[in-house]
Amino acid sequence: MPKGNWQEFQAFEATTNDAATTANALRQNHQIKISRIKSGKKGKTVTLITGLDLNSQQSINLLKELKTKIGTGGTYKDGSLELQGDHVNSAFNYLTEKGWKPKKSGG
Repeated sequence: MPKGNWQEFQAFEATTNDAATTANALRQNHQIKISRIKSGKKGKTVTLITGLDLNSQQSINLLKELKTKIGTGGTYKDGSLELQGDHVNSAFNYLTEKGWKPKKSGG
């Protein structure tokens, strides 16, 4: 029994495609910086990822994916992600695969 011009699922597909396109465009416009720091960490090297414009839950989910992929510990502090150890290249490659445009900063 068709109900005329009923298009619930077509409208849903168009909405999700627009949302995915918008999300990809937003990923391209962020200035994500990945740096290696040592100061204030008792001599331990930490990879710091800043500039992600995500809410805390999205950041925690991204951190979980990074920790699993790289095989290291890490934390979410003050809107930035910290990974234990020198994982600048690994984090850069992972974020690039996910559609972000990160930049390496620092030495």
